[in-house]
Amino acid sequence: MNDANHPETQPFLLQDERDVDEPSRPFEGAKRPGRRPLVAHLQAQNSRTIVLLLALLMFIIVTSGMLIMMPIFRLVEDTVCHRYYKKDPSEKIDERLCKVDGVQSELAYLGGWAALLHSFIGLMAALPYGVMADK
Repeated sequence: MNDANHPETQPFLLQDERDVDEPSRPFEGAKRPGRRPLVAHLQAQNSRTIVLLLALLMFIIVTSGMLIMMPIFRLVEDTVCHRYYKKDPSEKIDERLCKVDGVQSELAYLGGWAALLHSFIGLMAALPYGVMADK
């Protein structure tokens, strides 16, 4: 057997193509002398800016989540209202009729269970993530 043609004896890269001894360095095109990237003025310069941007992002996400919940709550209220009056779901019910105590107490009951379930899931998810964060 000829060792010169064996795949493990021939290097995949030539010696000048290897980066074995060189430490990893950032992309060379990112910093060109005398030339700033177009978005350099948009980069956060200190930690306070980063915290403010994260707080703004969190506010936008929570607000959008709350805005999507309004039509969902109305659909749930409509479903409970149809069950309360024992009407077919295809029939239209005036929204004022859904504001009676029987319908609203059923909605409060469902909302309480939903909050309990949401809290329980958050508690169960927090424990493994807390353990992983400690490691």
